[in-house]
Amino acid sequence: MLLMISARFRGEIAYVAVIIIFTTIPVYLYNVCRSAQWYVAAEWFAPFALSVNTILMPLLWLFVYRNFNQNFRFTKRQLLHFLPSAVSFTLYLSYAFSLPAAERFNFMIHENTVNDMFFGNINSAIIFIQMFVYFTIMLVYLFRVKKLIGDNFSEAEWMCKQWIPKFVILFVGSFFIVSIGYTLWPRINVWLPQILNVMAMSYLTYHALDAAKISQTEILSIDNIRSQGRVKTDNVSYNHEQLKEYAEKMLNYLHTTEAYTNPNLTLHDISSATGISYNNLSKAFNTILGKTFFETINHMRIEKAKLLLHSYKKNNHTLETLAEQCGFNSRVIFSNAFKKITGVTTSQWLKIYKNK
Repeated sequence: MLLMISARFRGEIAYVAVIIIFTTIPVYLYNVCRSAQWYVAAEWFAPFALSVNTILMPLLWLFVYRNFNQNFRFTKRQLLHFLPSAVSFTLYLSYAFSLPAAERFNFMIHENTVNDMFFGNINSAIIFIQMFVYFTIMLVYLFRVKKLIGDNFSEAEWMCKQWIPKFVILFVGSFFIVSIGYTLWPRINVWLPQILNVMAMSYLTYHALDAAKISQTEILSIDNIRSQGRVKTDNVSYNHEQLKEYAEKMLNYLHTTEAYTNPNLTLHDISSATGISYNNLSKAFNTILGKTFFETINHMRIEKAKLLLHSYKKNNHTLETLAEQCGFNSRVIFSNAFKKITGVTTSQWLKIYKNK
């Protein structure tokens, strides 16, 4: 609750808190109820305790991927990440309710029975496999996008997101500590994971407060930049007029070459073409244009889309084709960007245009 309050019940850190709470609370409730001999409640929590915890790693991976991918959109295909949890839940209930009522009750609440240990071991195996697989995926992904972070995010955005890789590394370290400890002394799982959870929550609480402070500081910084005409970052002062020249040169390049229609365009590409360092380009985007790199590029793409929308049907083109011509990887991404920028869908925009 302290973490949720410090995150003001919104934002990335609040999402992580919800993920951890949602996937661990059923396990704790089941163990508490069984230990306190509240058997009816324990029977109810049992199937959730041995299935919901297997969605922790998929949710964490999707969270990381979403935060460093501007075009992320949840699809039906990604439901496959939650298949182990659904299978575990279904198998447990199928077996439990195939037993007579008395045997089912005994199976669900008594420790160290053969079947109880079997399902518990299956659950542990799934979690351990997920840990190795998803941690590997996350670390590789974060390593790959590290070089692109300067292109994709403003400095303020990165300052508010840099806790995510650190948190993943903390999670990896905690996992290996528990794994080694469990191998040497199995009973360590009774108390060590809970302590590590508290440490993780404390770490997130600190960064929730820190991120809020960074956001306020950055807003004040941007206001000062616009009022005073100078910006100072990394101990280097940039003249506002110089940044304005960079912005004009950059925009001229984008408009004349239509480089923004390249779906894989990065600041490095623009830097190479214009001879302006990507750090200066980033400052020009954020301080002169008041938008991030992706926001600026998407606005240009949507302006081009508006021109093409008038005649795309006459030319026997589809929205998929139009999206590709404007630099979007798919129709879905294009439609989302169009509605976000214009406030209406493509069909609604065409109706409004015809009425005018």
